[in-house]
Amino acid sequence: METQGGSVQVDSENMHSAFGLGWHDGLRTGFLAETTFDDTKVSLGDEIIPFVLPTDIFDTSYYVWGRGIGLRRALGDGDALIFAGYTSESLNTPFVNTASPDDPVAAFFYRHPVGEHFKFSSYNLVSGRLTSIQSLEWIPIHDLSFAASAGVGYQEPYGAISARLHRNKIDVWASESDSTDSFRRIRLVSPLMTEQKGAKVIALIEEMRRDNPLIANRVDLQADAMSTPADPTAVIEAFKETHGDMMAAPERTEAEA
Repeated sequence: METQGGSVQVDSENMHSAFGLGWHDGLRTGFLAETTFDDTKVSLGDEIIPFVLPTDIFDTSYYVWGRGIGLRRALGDGDALIFAGYTSESLNTPFVNTASPDDPVAAFFYRHPVGEHFKFSSYNLVSGRLTSIQSLEWIPIHDLSFAASAGVGYQEPYGAISARLHRNKIDVWASESDSTDSFRRIRLVSPLMTEQKGAKVIALIEEMRRDNPLIANRVDLQADAMSTPADPTAVIEAFKETHGDMMAAPERTEAEA
């Protein structure tokens, strides 16, 4: 089915706004306005809310698409997010972004370090049923981390554990989760996962080069930079701030808790 429409984006020093109007099996609209008050980011409209648990080590592309009011604020070394509105089904193309409100939703996400070696995360969302998952990540040393997540997903038991180890030429990732089919999160189709895998390959090649006695050792600043994968949450926020009307998501998504 053909999609027709267009978008208008207006930016100022302290505000970003975009409005989309299109036709796809009926009239569709989309809008987003964002600004900052007293170090609190305030948003109104259609937005992507990352929903990535510390135990999601193999796929960091989960999110919730919503239309409503959002508040984000840094709290010390952590951050908090409050959102109220509706889950939605989105229709996004390079030239127009729209969404259709679905079910009422309220969400509260909170992340904060606990001491030097622990990080606590809390993900709470209500949309018809309750989702409340608490996570704790333990980083005893720089290259080793363990994480556990537990709670309820769409009012059904949920649990997950994970471990990551990186030591010289050894890289071990392990994860196990237990949940029902009623708890599902949307996966964001994006190049971020490919970029992360590419960064890992570059890092491994650099290690092999440094360990090879036949190759002269040298500092490659470009390779060092490319071996660092992007943070998906930071990339999504940057896209929203600079290219809100160009963000391409799946043509049709299924909203859930």
